[in-house]
Amino acid sequence: MIEHSDASDVYSREFRWAFAIASVAALLPLWVGEYLPMIDLPQHMAQVAIGKAWGDPSYHYQDFYQVNWVINHVLARLLAGLLSLFVSVPVAIKLVLSLSIIGFPLSVVWLLRGLRGDPFWALPAFAIAYGYAFNWGFFDFMLAAPLAVLLIAAGNAYATAPSRRRALALVGLAYLCFFTHILALGLGALIAGATIAVARSPRRARLWGLCALASVLPAVAGIVWATRYLSPPSSTSPPFETAYGVQRFHELLSYQLGLLDPDWRQAAIGAVLLGLPFAMGGRPSRDARRWVALALTLCVFFALPKDMFGVAFVYGRYAVFVLPALVIALRPGPRAPRLLRWLSLGLVVTQLGLVSARVLAFDREASSLNVVLARMLPNKRVLYLATHSESAIVAHPAYLHFGCYYQVKRGGPVDFSFAEFFANRYRYRKEQDPNLPPNLEWEPRQFRWAAHGGDRYDYLLVRGPVHEPWFSDTGVRYTTVAAHGPWKALARTN
Repeated sequence: MIEHSDASDVYSREFRWAFAIASVAALLPLWVGEYLPMIDLPQHMAQVAIGKAWGDPSYHYQDFYQVNWVINHVLARLLAGLLSLFVSVPVAIKLVLSLSIIGFPLSVVWLLRGLRGDPFWALPAFAIAYGYAFNWGFFDFMLAAPLAVLLIAAGNAYATAPSRRRALALVGLAYLCFFTHILALGLGALIAGATIAVARSPRRARLWGLCALASVLPAVAGIVWATRYLSPPSSTSPPFETAYGVQRFHELLSYQLGLLDPDWRQAAIGAVLLGLPFAMGGRPSRDARRWVALALTLCVFFALPKDMFGVAFVYGRYAVFVLPALVIALRPGPRAPRLLRWLSLGLVVTQLGLVSARVLAFDREASSLNVVLARMLPNKRVLYLATHSESAIVAHPAYLHFGCYYQVKRGGPVDFSFAEFFANRYRYRKEQDPNLPPNLEWEPRQFRWAAHGGDRYDYLLVRGPVHEPWFSDTGVRYTTVAAHGPWKALARTN
């Protein structure tokens, strides 16, 4: 299947130094501050925090939540949960994120090893790991992405030299992807299957390889059935939101950096990152079969809707796979000068330095929350209303779910919560489901104290202006318990 070419310096000392330098630069954004500008991450932290305190009666979590055993996205949270036995939940989450960030370029290196390509082509993956999924805080998907690349690499290895051991590797990696994120499994299995199908190996061997991949289908069918028939009816959201248009062309490049509002300047930087393998000697392969992965990745990105069957922001997640698919389609050309390789590393490290600076500035902006949390009593029930969820540092609503940090740091349920959704380990008991207005996190001004059960809350945690109509349908009076910067904690006084 693969054109092999001699690359004697594939694992040279030079590359190991480059990889080590890039790894340090890639880990810094996670550890320079306390808070990360990842939209959904506080919700995932809250789920891990519930699990950590599940057996502690002082939290009363078993009165609020029940365990959902019919889920498949468990690996990332299981790792975080185990680590949280020894460190705090935020640190445990950051350790798993570190594994995801370093795992992605490492998986591309492993892919290139099977292709006999230049490992320097993997360097842009360090910057691309901070792309679309990072900014949205898709915690499970970030860990699934390198596993999906390893599944693609395993498909290529099987196509080149089929064996029982490699078939078993396909089965194992397919199930690892399944238990991490089914969307990553979908593309990884699609590319691996197509690679095997078009290989020059005997038909019987190709059939066994496809059967190995197909072994995960009963599990996929089971979780799809459970999600469809065991979960409560979804709200008013339509099954599909397409969002097709020419904007996807520059989104493909902007999403390499994670920009949720596409920007042509950032798209240019994304194009540079994807162009670095060419600058380092990569040349288009003449073997049409090596272009299958890139063709499928682009088809998925441009064909899938934005939202489908309750899963939001679908197609943008696949931008991260463009680089791995691209390097499959390349063959080593004349060796690039050493200066050009190190210049490419410098560009990647510079981009990662900009990410670190942005994260550090965001952490300084967000840290005013600590003053308010310290003045709130622990283990209370809180409603979070972000009338201003935008950040002055990052161009996305980074504070959309930030109220969950009360649950992470102080204990006690916080609404709105992902515990409303079926695909989570801890879900509300039926009598505890707050039944808040749909999309309250996006439109907090919908809330009304009397109509939406305000009496159940000990605190309202507000970021931004207090919306007086929240209390207009009742005689409730409230006082500001704590305030700092844009943050306020309100408690009822009558």
